[in-house]
Amino acid sequence: LPLLAFGLPHSQYGTIILTVQGIDPAIGGNVSAGIFEQDKKTKIGQHLIGKEQSAAKASMQLVFKEVPAGTYGIAVFQDLNENRLLETNFFGFPTEPVGFSNGAQINFGPPAFEEAKIVVKAQSTLRLTIILE
Repeated sequence: LPLLAFGLPHSQYGTIILTVQGIDPAIGGNVSAGIFEQDKKTKIGQHLIGKEQSAAKASMQLVFKEVPAGTYGIAVFQDLNENRLLETNFFGFPTEPVGFSNGAQINFGPPAFEEAKIVVKAQSTLRLTIILE
């Protein structure tokens, strides 16, 4: 069997089809999505796998192929100034639209991994929707 980027046989990967809603194309920027391992705690900028796409529509679909089977969290934000950083105010709350898998909420910092966790199974497709707020 061929080995892919993470050194696993092809049969050990899954696919995530992520629908992102709540995008405001009028304010522009990019939609940035990241898949996080548990030790990174859904912290923006510390993702295992990431994707970025122009915020041209109110809803879009991002497809992550060849995701190693495992447990992850997903964070998405609309990067209004396209600096690849989630902007926050003085108190650390995001000033750019953001959302997390399972609808996990920010509560004095990123959501707990347990609240955002999803399971990617080998040879399967997981469909998720995240709404930016």
